[in-house]
Amino acid sequence: MAEVRVDFTVSAEKRILTIIDKIMESIEDVGMYGLENDLDEESGKLEVSADAVDLAGVCGWMAIIQKGFNENDIGAFSIKAKGVTDNDYYSYTAFEILCDNKEIKIREADFDGEPSEEAEDGDWDDRMCEYEGKEEETFEELAKEEYRKVDEDDIYYDDDEYDAAVEAIKDSADYDDSEEDTDEDFDEED
Repeated sequence: MAEVRVDFTVSAEKRILTIIDKIMESIEDVGMYGLENDLDEESGKLEVSADAVDLAGVCGWMAIIQKGFNENDIGAFSIKAKGVTDNDYYSYTAFEILCDNKEIKIREADFDGEPSEEAEDGDWDDRMCEYEGKEEETFEELAKEEYRKVDEDDIYYDDDEYDAAVEAIKDSADYDDSEEDTDEDFDEED
């Protein structure tokens, strides 16, 4: 059985990132992902790593966030996620996702890698060093591509994840203090 993993960074306005951080924690509570998230408020980024999640799962999490924010009147928002899924057998997918209150768009590209000499068998902490810079080349090529709208087939999430996310939104201290954001687009050259 193939093992998949994803590592990605979420960029958004600080109050939105704080809520997303709480959402990811709530999803971890109902799922079995080995999900880890680290919010760096200074850089305005949320680092997320999870096992047993593919790109459809990440798109599902963006759909959960979008639906939860829209149904709970968070206001206008703009989120960017950028990362790599490890599809196993040295096959990877680099992706960038843009999500706002109206749509979710994605661009993605597959690439292959080989184990680096530093990576030891079974050392999953170092598994991402297997692609040794190939993801950077892939992201450079991705920057030349157009985003496409995410199809329903590209999205997967469990109802329990959505319910947990809504609770996290409602429990968030920022929920009561939500203010209108601007529809600012992120610099695609992160």
